[in-house]
Amino acid sequence: MNIRNFISFSNVTLALLLAAIGALVFHSMSIREEINIAERHRFQALLLGDELLHTSSDLTRMARTYVVTGDPVYKRYFNEILEIRDGRHPRPLNYSPTYWDLIMAGKTSVVRQNGAVPLLEKFQQGGLNNEEYALLKESLERSNNLVKLEQRAFAAMEGLYDDGDGNFTVRGKPDRDLAIKLLFSERYIAEKAAIMKPIQTFIDLFSERMQTQSNLGLARLERQIIFEMALIFVALVATLGIIFYTRLNILRPLADLGRQVAGVTRGILPSRYGQATSNEVAKLGEALALADAEKQQLLENERIARNEAERASRLKDEFLATLSHELRTPLNAILGWSQLILSGNLKKENIHIGLETIERNARAQNKLIEDLLEMSSIISGKVRLDMHQQDITNLVETSVESVRPTAQAKGIILQKTLGKKVDSIIGDSNRLQQILWNLLSNSIKFTPKGGKIEVTVEQRDLFLEIRISDSGLGITPEFMPYVFDRFRQGDASLTRQYGGLGLGLAIVKQLVELHGGTVHAESPGEGEGSSFIIKLPIAPPVPEIKSEPLPSQECIEPQSLFKGLKVLVIDDELDARELIRRILAQQEASVITAARAADGLELLKTEKPDIVISDISMPEKNGYQFITEVRSLSAENGGTTPAIALTAFAHPEDGTRMMSAGYQKHLPKPVDSVALITAIDNLVGSKKLTHTSTSAT
Repeated sequence: MNIRNFISFSNVTLALLLAAIGALVFHSMSIREEINIAERHRFQALLLGDELLHTSSDLTRMARTYVVTGDPVYKRYFNEILEIRDGRHPRPLNYSPTYWDLIMAGKTSVVRQNGAVPLLEKFQQGGLNNEEYALLKESLERSNNLVKLEQRAFAAMEGLYDDGDGNFTVRGKPDRDLAIKLLFSERYIAEKAAIMKPIQTFIDLFSERMQTQSNLGLARLERQIIFEMALIFVALVATLGIIFYTRLNILRPLADLGRQVAGVTRGILPSRYGQATSNEVAKLGEALALADAEKQQLLENERIARNEAERASRLKDEFLATLSHELRTPLNAILGWSQLILSGNLKKENIHIGLETIERNARAQNKLIEDLLEMSSIISGKVRLDMHQQDITNLVETSVESVRPTAQAKGIILQKTLGKKVDSIIGDSNRLQQILWNLLSNSIKFTPKGGKIEVTVEQRDLFLEIRISDSGLGITPEFMPYVFDRFRQGDASLTRQYGGLGLGLAIVKQLVELHGGTVHAESPGEGEGSSFIIKLPIAPPVPEIKSEPLPSQECIEPQSLFKGLKVLVIDDELDARELIRRILAQQEASVITAARAADGLELLKTEKPDIVISDISMPEKNGYQFITEVRSLSAENGGTTPAIALTAFAHPEDGTRMMSAGYQKHLPKPVDSVALITAIDNLVGSKKLTHTSTSAT
C-alpha cells in the first residue's frame, strides 16, 4: 500500500470510528436526558398526589379546629384552601405541605402567583395515564363530598339547619356539640379513609410505571456504554497499528533520505536519491534529484533576471537622459534667442529669425509634452474615441498632403497608391490621422535626402491594409522586438543623430489596437529601409461619411478681425495675460484683464464684455468656481456671456469637466494664436459683425 492510500485509509477508518463513538456518546446523553425527564415527571406527578393528600388533611384540620375553638380564622383558612384547590383563588408561590402550619404560626407571608389553576386541571396536564387520572379524580370527588359534611358542621356552629331541600336557611340555636360529633363521627373517619385509598393506589401504580421506564432506560444506557468501550478499544488498536506502520514504512525511510540529503549537501555522500523501497519516498528522491538540476536553472534564471533588471535600469537612465536632453534642447534656443532679442542689439531681420526659432522650438517642446500626456492617457485607459464611419482614402490623402511640404523640403519622394475598391472603416478621424501622421513623420525623420516613401492602401478580405514603406535607416534584427515599446529608441547614445522620446510608435500601436486593428514592422536590416503595416477591420456598408481634414497651422497676419469686440481676460500670470492681450490687440479687439477671478466678476458686471477668456488654475478661486458664479448671474449682468477656458491640464476628462461647468470652448496651454482666434471667431462671429456694422455707421 502506498503512502497516499494508507493515509486515506487511516483517515477514513479513524474518522468512522470517531464518528461512531461520537454518535454513541450523543445517544447515551439522550438516554440519560430521557431518564432525567422521566424522574422529573415522576416527581411532579407525585407532588400532585401529595398536594391532594395534604389539602384534604388541611381541610379536615381547619374544620375540626374551627368547631372546637370557634375561631372564625380557621373557617377562613378552610375556605381559602378549598378555593385554591378549585381554581377560584391564585396559588401562593410558596405553597408547600407546611404552608398552612407556617401561616397559622405567623412564620411566613402570602405571595400570590398570577392566575389560578384548578387541581383537576393540573391532573390533566400531568402526563398521567387514564387509570392514574381516574384514581386522583375519584379521590378529589370524595374529598369534595366530605366538604359538604364539614360545611354542615360549620352551619351547626352558626345555628343554621337544613330546610329539607339541602339548604341551611333555618335558624336555630348554635350547636357546637353537633358540629364536633359530625367531624369526629365514624362516618367522617370512613369517608376520610375513602379519600386516602385512591391516592395510595395512584402512588403505587405511578411509581411502578415510572420504575419500569427507568429500568428500561438504564438497560439501554448500559448497552450503549458497552458499545462505546468496544469502539474505543477498536480505535485504540487501529491507532497503534497506524503508528507502527507509519514508523516502519514512512518515518524511517524518510529519516534515511534526510541523512542522505544532508550528506550530499555537505559533499560527504554521493547522490543516491531514489533507492528507497517506498514508492512515494522514491519519488521524493527523484524530485530531489530534479531539484538539484532546477536549482542550477534557477540560479541561471536569476542571473538573467538580474541582467534584465540592470538593463531596465539602464533604459530608465537613458530615457531620463533623453527626456532631459529633448526638453533642454528647445529651451536652449528659446532662452538664447530671447536674451539676444532683449539685448536690443539685433537687426530687424535677425529678430524675425530669432522669433521663428523660438516658435519652432516651443512647438517642439509642446509636442514632447503632448506625447507624454497622450501616453499617460493611453496607459490609464482614459482615451475616448469618437467612432464614426470613415473614408480611409480621404484620411490618407489628407495626412500625406499635410507632410508633403516637409518631405519636399528634405528632397524625399512621397508617393501614395490607393486600391480601386476600398471600403470604409469605423474609427475616430482625429486619432486615425494621428496614427498616419506619426508614421509618416517617422519615415521622413529617418529617411535621408533623396530617399523615397510610399503609402499603399489595399483591401484584403475583411481588413484594410495600410503600408507605409521608406528607404531610410531600417531596423536592426536586435531592436525589432522592441520597436513599439515605450521610451525605446534604436540609438539612445550621446552621439545619436535624431531626437525624440521614443513614444510615437508606442502611441501608434495603442491607438491602432483601440480601433480593433494590428500594426507590425518589417525591415531587411540596418540601412535597408523599413515598412509599417496597419490592418483595420472593415465597417458594415452604410452611407459614406467623409472626415474633415485637420486645420492647418498658418500664421495670422494683423488685421481688423475683431474690431470693436470687447474681451475680458482673467489669468493670475502677468505674462499669460499680456500675451493674449497682444494677440487680440493685433486683431483690434478691446481687451480688459484681471489677475483674480473675483476682479473678473466685477469687470464682467461693469464692462459687459462680449466674451470671457479665463485660466482654470488660479489662487483663491479657480476657473471652475468662477464660471459657476458667472452662470448663476442674470443675462443683464453677463450670466450668458460666452467663455473660453485656458488650461495646462490636457486630459480628455478635463475638457469634459470644463464644458460641463459652463465653458463653450477650452484650449490647452501654451496658447496657439490661430486656435485662440478661431475659437473666438466661432463663438462671437455674429457679435463681431454687429460691432463692425456699428463702427461703419
